[in-house]
Amino acid sequence: LAALFGKLAAIEVPEGQTMDIASAAASYEHLFWLLMWIGLGCAAVALICSPLLKRMMHGVK
Repeated sequence: LAALFGKLAAIEVPEGQTMDIASAAASYEHLFWLLMWIGLGCAAVALICSPLLKRMMHGVK
């Protein structure tokens, strides 16, 4: 999972050129928005599944 996030966060700079700060900032902005939506999606799934899991755990100590 960390390798996938690393690939998402990587910024390719052609050899012999310098990194453009504006494009790097835009790339990281997109990355953090994507991570936010992934987190919110996982939270929504957990919220929806919790009553079902609670019912399935009836009687388990």
